[in-house]
Amino acid sequence: MNIEDMNNEKSSKVSLIFESGKVKPFDGENKREGVKYVLLEDGWQRLAISLKEKQVPMMKGRNKPDSPVREGRFFVVEATAVNDFDGQAATAALVRQVPDLREHLVEYGEYIPALGQLMAIHRNLDEVNEALRYVGGNPIRGGMWSSTEQGPRTTWLVYFPYGKPNYVLSGSYFLRTIKTWRAEP
Repeated sequence: MNIEDMNNEKSSKVSLIFESGKVKPFDGENKREGVKYVLLEDGWQRLAISLKEKQVPMMKGRNKPDSPVREGRFFVVEATAVNDFDGQAATAALVRQVPDLREHLVEYGEYIPALGQLMAIHRNLDEVNEALRYVGGNPIRGGMWSSTEQGPRTTWLVYFPYGKPNYVLSGSYFLRTIKTWRAEP
């Protein structure tokens, strides 16, 4: 399956997660108060998407000439990078390099989405943005950081609404955290 097919494939559902932990399918007539996340169920993924983004110079501190070049889990080619779905592990590695990122992970369990997770959001962008607007959140737009690293000093990002992944050395792009959502038993 190529990237274009992945972007056009839909088997998802959008719901709202309330502060109480209750989940209600989004129908455009839901209660708006008390919504904490927009939930995207895309195949096997259940991503709780935060309502607002921040503009963050994520690479600050990583691209100085004297900063150590580290070895790690790098995805040099786009075709493999879009298959990275482990945003939690990648975020933990980034926070070890750039401790200031921790301040953007407000809620326990939040992390920066991996490139594959951002591509899932892109496949469902219209529905996700409709729900975000409905509850007073910010629609997803512009360059959005992923936690997937392309190299020791570069990180993948996605330009919304186009859905084109790219990697950059530095810059001030948007960061929107997510959580992996597990249904209560």
